[in-house]
Amino acid sequence: MSEISLPNNALLIAIYNDDELMIPHGDTLIEAGQDILAFGDEQAIGKLNEIFVS
Repeated sequence: MSEISLPNNALLIAIYNDDELMIPHGDTLIEAGQDILAFGDEQAIGKLNEIFVS
């Protein structure tokens, strides 16, 4: 996570991996196939979508 530049108005709350819920930290690895829960304004969520879907 420390390598990802998150938008200022976005907060990454949780990562879901199968049946496991993880609270992300700076050293957390986000892998393909995991789902994320994030809060932010419409613009910030749009930018997060660009980061994680691309």
